[in-house]
Formats: sequence, structure tokens, C-alpha cells
Amino acid sequence: MNNRIQSWLNVAACGVITMMALGLVSHAGTLYIDPVTRDMGFSRAEFNLVFTVSSITGMGISLSMGRVYRMVKRVRGLLFIGIISACLCQFIFSKATNITVFYLGGIFMGGAIFYLGSTPYAILTADWFHHKRATAYGIILAGSGIGGVVFSPLTNYWILQYGWRTAYLIASGLLLLICLPMLLIIRDKPAPDPGDVPADTPASISRMNPAVIPKVLEGYTLKEAVKTKAFWLAAPGFFLMALTIFSVYINMAAHLVNLQLIPQVVAWVLSVIFMVNTVAKLLLGVMTDRIGIRPVFLFSNICYLVATALLLRAGTPLIAFAAAIFFGFGFATMSVPIPELVRHLFGMKDFSTLLGVFMMFLGMGGAVGPVIGGLLFDRFGSYHTLLVLALVLNTLSVLLVLASLKQSQKTAAGESAAARV
Repeated sequence: MNNRIQSWLNVAACGVITMMALGLVSHAGTLYIDPVTRDMGFSRAEFNLVFTVSSITGMGISLSMGRVYRMVKRVRGLLFIGIISACLCQFIFSKATNITVFYLGGIFMGGAIFYLGSTPYAILTADWFHHKRATAYGIILAGSGIGGVVFSPLTNYWILQYGWRTAYLIASGLLLLICLPMLLIIRDKPAPDPGDVPADTPASISRMNPAVIPKVLEGYTLKEAVKTKAFWLAAPGFFLMALTIFSVYINMAAHLVNLQLIPQVVAWVLSVIFMVNTVAKLLLGVMTDRIGIRPVFLFSNICYLVATALLLRAGTPLIAFAAAIFFGFGFATMSVPIPELVRHLFGMKDFSTLLGVFMMFLGMGGAVGPVIGGLLFDRFGSYHTLLVLALVLNTLSVLLVLASLKQSQKTAAGESAAARV
């Protein structure tokens, strides 16, 4: 089959997988916090540890994913593991009789989210696309937003009509039925085209002697990257970015319920987030291909800050929906910008390994954030303190990442100058 056709078939199939898996497991999963804790008698902090277990599992997966991929050379293998993990985590949750079983399910949730989240698609689009790479990646991840739009109200309906246990079982069956056939469509590698030069090659590099272009473009290994200032600026920046975004995201539904909004309104607020998030991922992908990663990263984080500020006063549906619109763009920070930031900072020489490492830092932030949110709620009886803390720490994360980009630019300028000599 023609590479161009197959590349977009890959995008379509991966988009369906993200729609189902992330829509049901990750996005709609927050709707279970209130009914499960009320029914089982868990505290919010106890139940939020499920998300922490998921993130800790994901950290291990992120660190090993580059090595696993170099061994198997098949993105479909990574996706298969993720699909099975997604089905198992929902099934285990449906049968849980104590908090320990929920934590066991959290392990498989981590496998689902991290094997079906970002890294496999970043590897696949890097192999198949030179033009419109970020756009293709954004389309794939937009599937998760569509899943949120579709499955947030559906999950809320299933919980209200059949109970949370049956809702988990329905999700498990749908994941198995729809996601596995998508693997038959995906192909791992395009036919080789040795004369192709990436379209996004910087103009200053493309004017060099062709003999030195591959050396300049190949970037860093992990061992080389950890010796740079850019790495140690970006690492805490990624950690704080995930901590703030996920702590607000995981606790948003519970926060709005705590502000006396009815569950149906809360479910539709989440649907608006995912609807906007779908558009945001597509838009951020196109913007990244056209204007670069720095302005895109700034734009999405400013939207997050506005959304968090609005949530402080989200006691009415109008303000809650306004916050949802901005949060849809802010939440997209965790999708398209991540691999592009890593690629911009450290190149393609050891991309899968370095992306896995930075996904680990995101996982660390995602592990800490929900626990902090639960503890602050248990201590103060509201999420107000969490939201204020998130505003401060997210601003710091943006400054750190921008500093790492500036440092990387200085290093690249030095290498380019050396290559010209």
C-alpha cells in the first residue's frame, strides 16, 4: 500500500484507540471518585492513591519503553499491551471489595495510560511523517478528547442507572471489542526512502555541507543529555507541569460537586473540556508545524492558568463552563507539546529513550499531584488551597522549561558554528 495512504490509516486507527482507552480509562475515570468513596467508605486521599499507583507504574514503563521498543521494533506490540491493561484495570475495579484491589487495578491503569498515551504515537509519527508530523500526532491524541466528550456523559449515565461496578464492566467490554481490531490496520514502518530529508530541517542546517547534516541532526544520547543544563532545567519543569495539571484535572469533578453543582452539570462540564481539548490538540499540532513549539507551549499554559483561576470561583455553571473551555486548551499541554519539546531540546539520536525519561518526570508529577489534592481536601475541606498552589507551581514550571529551551538554543548555535568550520 502507498506510504501516504497507510500513514493516515495509522493515524485513524490510533485515534480510535486513544478515543476508547483514554476516554474510558483516564478521562471518564474521574467520575468514579465521588460514588466509589461514598459507597466504599474510602477517604478521597485513599482513593486518589489509585492514580498515584498508576503514575508510579507509568514511570517504570516510561523508563523501559525505549529499551523495549528497540528490542521489539513494533509499536503494535506496545499498543497491544496497553489495550489488555486497559481492559483488566476496568474489570478489576468492577470486582474490588477493598482499597488494595483498587490499587492493584491502578497498576494496570498505569499500563493502559502509558502504553496508549503518548510515546508509542510519537515514535510512530516520527517514523511515518516528515511533513505535518505534529499535526498527525495531534489528530491521534484528539481521539482522547472525543472519547471524553462521548464517554463522560455515558459513564455518568451508566453509574446512575446501573451502579459504578457495572459501569466499569461495560467499559472493559467496549475496550476489548473495539480497540483490538484497530491493531490489524496499523503498520509499524514505511517503505524506506533514503533520499528523503525532513521538511522541518532548520534553514541554517540545510545550507550546510550535506556530509555534516546527519551529525548535526542526530542530537544527544541519554548519557550525553544528562550532562547538559537544558536537561536539568527541563526535568523539574516537566515534573511541576504534570503535578499542577493532573492535580487539578483529577480533582476537578469532585471540586465542582463540592461547590454544589449537580452531577449532570459536572458531567457536561467534563464533556466541554474534552470537546475543546479535541480541537486544541488539532490546533496545537498545526500551530507547532507552522510557528514552532515555544509559542504553542506558552499559549497552552496561559490557558491552564486562566482555567485554574476561574475554578476558584466556579460555583455557578456559567463560570464552570468558562473554566472548562480554557482548561481544554491547557490540558492539551500534556499532549502535542511534550514530544516536540523533547525533540527540540535533544534531537532524534535517542528520541524514544529520552521521551521515555521525560514521560517518567511527567509520571512523577502525575503521581504526586492527586495525593496532594486529596490531602489538602481532607485537611481544609475544599480544593481552594490546591488551586492556588497549582497557579504558583505551574508558573514556575513554565519558566523552567523556557529556560531549558533558551539553554538548548545556545548549545545548538555552538554546534552549528562548529559544524560550519
